[in-house]
Amino acid sequence: MSKAIITFVKNPVPGTVKTRLAKTIGNDRALEIYLQLSAYTKRIIKAVDADVVIFYAADIQENDLWTDDDFIKKLQYGDDLGARMQHAFEGLLADYDKVLIVGSDCPQLTEDHLNVAFDSLDETDIVVGPTYDGGYYMIGMKEVHSFLFQDIAWSTDAVFSTTLERIFANNRTVTQLEKLSDVDVEDDLKYIDWL
Repeated sequence: MSKAIITFVKNPVPGTVKTRLAKTIGNDRALEIYLQLSAYTKRIIKAVDADVVIFYAADIQENDLWTDDDFIKKLQYGDDLGARMQHAFEGLLADYDKVLIVGSDCPQLTEDHLNVAFDSLDETDIVVGPTYDGGYYMIGMKEVHSFLFQDIAWSTDAVFSTTLERIFANNRTVTQLEKLSDVDVEDDLKYIDWL
């Protein structure tokens, strides 16, 4: 079966990445951490047997961290995060059997998490990896489920619970992965033992 991993990235400009983190540690340090987390994510997802598609928030960068020979590059499209994710899934599920979207700020993510996520889609409709702050670091599916992307209060502690409610309300099956930490605020830096 053909598989793809989506990662959304922001163009690395001080003041535009990790803005909640930057409020306490400054724009330059937040950018440095963002780039380190991106490099970590790149290493993990590149180790999995799947195509990787990088969706840029602004201009597509050539031969940046995400080298042109190794990654497919596209632009994000949509009014909010949900619309952008739905658009990305719609585009890729036209060509792939299984698609995951993975955050680029999860320092505990491993290759095993991704492989388990893909394997779980043999048995269930949707796979989700929750974060301790109430969001998720990964969601995957075999067909587009638009109810997962519309009218969600993004960047709140209700994202994961709302997602589960939607899945069950629409009579879909789900595999929940291990809960991990992502990096949004300064306190989250304690989860990065390799910084």
